[in-house]
Amino acid sequence: MKKIILPETLTKYDFSKLAKKESNGRKKLRLLGMHHLQCGNTLKATGLALGVTSRTVSNWLSNFKSQGLGGLSDKAHTGRNGYLNKIDSNELRMEIEALQESRQGGRIRGIDVIEHLYSKYSINYHKNSIYRVLKKLGLVWITVRSKHPNSDIEKQEAFKKTLKKIS
Repeated sequence: MKKIILPETLTKYDFSKLAKKESNGRKKLRLLGMHHLQCGNTLKATGLALGVTSRTVSNWLSNFKSQGLGGLSDKAHTGRNGYLNKIDSNELRMEIEALQESRQGGRIRGIDVIEHLYSKYSINYHKNSIYRVLKKLGLVWITVRSKHPNSDIEKQEAFKKTLKKIS
């Protein structure tokens, strides 16, 4: 079994206490891994105790050696840029509000916003994801339940009065 070389800075920290205070689960696991190594466990034994591979523990250790405690934190995750990154969000918000005001009656729907984005910017969104975009822009409409145009409030109240109460 190959002897691992632990950095001297490993003895500076009480990883057990740091892990107890940590709210991020992945960082807590890494801190516990450093605690196991500090106690003299091997990479393999540490990995088995924490349910990860010895290679993962080795990566944690090398990150700690090169970057200190900051090396045990999560790195920024990258992903695909959103379609709307190239459009000014305030401008889009004003366009959607103008689209709403141009309506003679009723509210615009997600499909209306999808059509607007496609016709003006050639951006194609799915109906399920357009509402996330609207929420991100701060455009979430919560409306009351509509009333039928032929409904009679007086008749409804009279009907409620004639009902027998169940006790």
